[in-house]
Amino acid sequence: MSNHFQWLKSWLAAGILLALVASPLAAQSGGGPAAVDAAATAFTAEDWPKAEAAYLALTVAEPGNGLAWFRLGFSRYRLGKYREALAAYEKAEAAGVRNMRLLSSTAGCWAQLGDTERAFAKLSEAVDGGLSPTTIEANRTLDPLRGDARFAALLAKADLANHPCKAEPQAKQFDFWLGEWEVYDNAHGTLSGSSRIEPLPGGCLIVENYVNLAGYAGRSMNFWDPQLGKWRQIWVDNSGTIMWFEGGLEGSDMVFEGDQFARNGDKQRTRMRFTPQPDGSVRQFIEGSTDGGKTWKVDFDGRYVRKP
Repeated sequence: MSNHFQWLKSWLAAGILLALVASPLAAQSGGGPAAVDAAATAFTAEDWPKAEAAYLALTVAEPGNGLAWFRLGFSRYRLGKYREALAAYEKAEAAGVRNMRLLSSTAGCWAQLGDTERAFAKLSEAVDGGLSPTTIEANRTLDPLRGDARFAALLAKADLANHPCKAEPQAKQFDFWLGEWEVYDNAHGTLSGSSRIEPLPGGCLIVENYVNLAGYAGRSMNFWDPQLGKWRQIWVDNSGTIMWFEGGLEGSDMVFEGDQFARNGDKQRTRMRFTPQPDGSVRQFIEGSTDGGKTWKVDFDGRYVRKP
């Protein structure tokens, strides 16, 4: 028993000594959850001097921490310490970190240091990875590159990659309907309502906003579906009616056909034809069928006239 007690006493003494030695080392190294939280807080608050110091301590404590190296690099980048930022970014990439912020700011560092070739190489990597043209335009550290033709080419490439519909001719087929319109009922020659047809930025979606004089209102979303190889329209109005259409260009006309579902459960087959007119107006001709397409009746024959 006495030998066991002596061994336990020695073990406890060693443990206490190790704790006393380890605690100052841990504090000096900058490791631990509290240090990580403090560094993240400074980074989020964009307190770059404090963030730089905190992440420098973390990289000393954890040399393989890629996130710490990246955030150290970015903090230095925001402080204008471009060469020091590149050194940290090199460590981050070696640890497996690779994101748009790292690539674009690395390009900015090289641009600010006057190494145009390395700047363009990194910017090209960022564009290939999906960097948006808005981010490129907003990055003032890239200013030394803007007079170079390669910059405009990369900006155009980024724009196309982020807005693929701009390169699809089919996505532009319904552009003749875009604009601010007064809508007339051809059957009576009277003003029916108004409609605003606008594209979503990027050109992938056309949104219709229609309101008539009686307070009836509806909205449709129109888009080219490359998987289906057709145009699609989804309409919802303030009576709860929902319509689903598919179609495409026939000559110069946009033609849709689909089902209309009323709130009470009634269903109708509906087809529409939009025809651009020589005077710049657009005719919309809508027919409905309640017998599966055997017979059709005219639901609306209208004309869209551009507002002055």
